[in-house]
Amino acid sequence: MSIKHTLTAAAFATAGLMAATGASADVVFPDSMVVGYGEPTQVSNYAIGGSFPGLDDKLTVAVNGTPTRVNLSFDSCGIIDGGSLLFLGNPLCGTSGTSTSTTSTIYASLKDAADVEVWGSFLNIAAGPQFSASLAGLSGIYTLVLNPSAGITGGNVDIAIAAVPIPAAAILFGTALAGFAGFSARRKAA
Repeated sequence: MSIKHTLTAAAFATAGLMAATGASADVVFPDSMVVGYGEPTQVSNYAIGGSFPGLDDKLTVAVNGTPTRVNLSFDSCGIIDGGSLLFLGNPLCGTSGTSTSTTSTIYASLKDAADVEVWGSFLNIAAGPQFSASLAGLSGIYTLVLNPSAGITGGNVDIAIAAVPIPAAAILFGTALAGFAGFSARRKAA
């Protein structure tokens, strides 16, 4: 079993235990990550109704440099809605089928150091297991806050964030284009 699936299993077990005891505290584990050029994709797990000491539903994201884009993806194996576990058609979890729910299950909000929202979106994970966004112009420290809708008592979402550099082909193409323009100007002058 991979680390990702072990985290997922632990999140579901914890969510079930917390539901049985009546306690609920949404958590993100690990609760911080560094994103930037040369850094691999960073992965965290959001457990709804789970509990790990000292953690909450916030993820601190440090974006080093100014990447061309920062890709965020959210991937769920299941959401507990009103006591019913919705298993979704997600091959990463070995599940099939889809939910008929149209509830926007989680609101994700990315806030800068001044607590100003720079991006926010409802993630309709109950209707499909995957959601992604690509953001430009990020640099510095951000906080990703996740809030489940009423009725969502458990489940988990994997969060992956990666910096996207300018492709080398684009740089080389731009340089070649500028070179051709230079050659064209010289021929006209001769």
